[in-house]
Amino acid sequence: MSTFSSIKELRGMNSADLQREVSAQKNLIAKLQLHIAGGKEKNTAKLRIERKKLAQLSTVLTEKTQEHLQKSAASTTVSSPSQK
Repeated sequence: MSTFSSIKELRGMNSADLQREVSAQKNLIAKLQLHIAGGKEKNTAKLRIERKKLAQLSTVLTEKTQEHLQKSAASTTVSSPSQK
């Protein structure tokens, strides 16, 4: 997974890249949870940090999805039939 430094950088990414990042982040969190449970990872704060990154990714992805839906709804407005 690539590291990102800010929300601004995330907002510059396209939806497909964000979806890949979300998937990779979920896998990382699952592995980290296993390592913590197994005693291999001592730094439990790392899990919190990774969850926060996942929340940021998910938020930006949701924003992009909503923005796309609003644009498509605006471009496909249905005109009412004219009555005589």
